[in-house]
Amino acid sequence: MQYHDKRLMVMFFDFSSMGVPEQLRAQEAALKFIDTQMTTADLVAIMLYSTVLQVKTDFTADRTQLKDIINSLPIGELSELADAADTGADDSEDTGAAFVADETEFNIYNTDRKLAAIEDAAKKLSALPEKKALIYFAGGVARTGVDNQAQLEASINAATKPMWRFIQLMRGD
Repeated sequence: MQYHDKRLMVMFFDFSSMGVPEQLRAQEAALKFIDTQMTTADLVAIMLYSTVLQVKTDFTADRTQLKDIINSLPIGELSELADAADTGADDSEDTGAAFVADETEFNIYNTDRKLAAIEDAAKKLSALPEKKALIYFAGGVARTGVDNQAQLEASINAATKPMWRFIQLMRGD
């Protein structure tokens, strides 16, 4: 009953495909939320995903601790996949330039990894019976569709079993 009458929120930073400008905007938005919208009934946890999911802090109402963690996020260090995949349309004009490998498989794999990280977060949070909200700061995904259907369903199932909801903030172009 330690979380009775509390609003539990997780700030989930997915820096795996965010460029530095997006990471800075996510950091700024999180700090603004803590300063202007966090109430006395709120407890916030922070998670970071780059190549593995890291729990930076458990649920806390300590604004100073939360702001210190957000200010110490490794901006620019974890954006290794931000520009790695092809984001052009499949039907783009052939210019006769040198051959460029199709990035479809890479994008499918990368999307599956992102969804698996959300599934992992949901599983970690499922031990708590209370409702939770996950605020997802990400650069989006380059491609989605039936290729990721199995991982998408696994992520949704992990999130809905404990009956909590996702609030998704997508930071992308």
